[in-house]
Amino acid sequence: MKKIFILLLMTYNIVIFSQNTDKIPCKLEVEIVPFEKIDTTRIFPFFNNISKIKQTLNLKNYSKDTIYLPLENPSQFSFMNPFLFQHIKVTAVKNKKKREIPSVFQNNMLQFLLSEKDEIVEIDYYYQTDYFMKGHEYITCYFCPTQHSWFSWYFSVPNMIIEKVSFSVPDNTYLLANLPQQKKSSYVELQCDTIPPHGISYFLMEKRHYDKIPTTIHNNQYNLYLFKDIIATGDSSSLEAFCLSDNKNTPEVIEKRISSLERGLKGIHKLFNQQIDVDIVDACLDLSQGGNKIYWGSAFMSSDNHGLVVMDTSFWNTHSCTHELVHFHNRILPNKDDSSYYFFHESMTEFLSVQFFYSDVVLKDSVYQEKILKYVHIENDCHSIFDVTKNEVGLDLSGSYGVIYLKTPFVLHCLEKKIGEEKFMKILSSFYRRVKESGNISFSLMEQVFKESGISDAVWEWFLENL
Repeated sequence: MKKIFILLLMTYNIVIFSQNTDKIPCKLEVEIVPFEKIDTTRIFPFFNNISKIKQTLNLKNYSKDTIYLPLENPSQFSFMNPFLFQHIKVTAVKNKKKREIPSVFQNNMLQFLLSEKDEIVEIDYYYQTDYFMKGHEYITCYFCPTQHSWFSWYFSVPNMIIEKVSFSVPDNTYLLANLPQQKKSSYVELQCDTIPPHGISYFLMEKRHYDKIPTTIHNNQYNLYLFKDIIATGDSSSLEAFCLSDNKNTPEVIEKRISSLERGLKGIHKLFNQQIDVDIVDACLDLSQGGNKIYWGSAFMSSDNHGLVVMDTSFWNTHSCTHELVHFHNRILPNKDDSSYYFFHESMTEFLSVQFFYSDVVLKDSVYQEKILKYVHIENDCHSIFDVTKNEVGLDLSGSYGVIYLKTPFVLHCLEKKIGEEKFMKILSSFYRRVKESGNISFSLMEQVFKESGISDAVWEWFLENL
């Protein structure tokens, strides 16, 4: 009896294991439908375009008849899902015959039943993001971000493998994504060899509202997509008539943007010496106006040697753009469960961006002074960078924001002051050279390199105590 039980248990484990490891192939087809082609009697668009999506899943090896497809990153405005996901239709395909399946989409979950004979399922829907609630009042007319880490635009199932993503995009629209693109005859295909941990993101910009400025810096290619600004005419006869392009990108402004870029990149290339081409999208009006806060910016590594930065215009005014560029080079990191992960990933990146962007010592010191003053006046969930387990910030800057972006860069700056900037950066250069050679990074290695370079135990202990 005992042997039978063990045999049944082994068989059960094998079945469960095989079910858990069966891969579910998935294809995503996206057609960008411009406003003039949207049937507004059926569809309510927020943006100047809408994404018409077909998600195809091969469920041949899926063992369950009730299918649950969640949104990995649901919107914080989930009550608006009927507007964000419109006209959802689920179709079963067998031997080229199609049969529509009743489905329910609620609580950020799409549910439907399959029969034993069903293998291929097609999910058709119109999608639009909720980012319009965060941006400038006219953002829906000129920029459409679909950032999966912010809000899922496709449904998921355990062990789903995305094999193909294709886009049909109007000629008047730029498409940028966090995966490499390959132009086909009538569509654009993303190369899906490696899907980023945070999913697939794509961004749409109307060409008439952007100046594309290519430039070469340190033998790397940078494409700047500079927002022209818009003129709201009040003419509601069409979106094109309502929002006309301005011309804020004068030769002087373009030169200022490139100069700002070069200033930050000089130190980056000296420290890391890597070949990375970057697209930079100056996507929005200056959202910081009036509130003195920077609202949005993200960096995406689309391949080993190509990055994408999408950011608010105000990022040009401070070291924020440089911060995103440092991320592309500072990619060898500890595991996320390592206590030093956020120290190297975000705090060191923030410190280096300030170091590289500001050449004036007095100005640089004032930036750090402002950081520590802000830190002591906000609510902080933790006070040591080694206690941070999640990067989060509240509307009042509470959470882990303070210790990651304010206090820890300030402490690094104080260490640099104790050692001397020139010597400090030489030691840091030696550290990152060792990191590159070994492919590993750790706080113990950093301590080793600093002490080998003559930094005393007392200075290092001071540094540790203040972190």
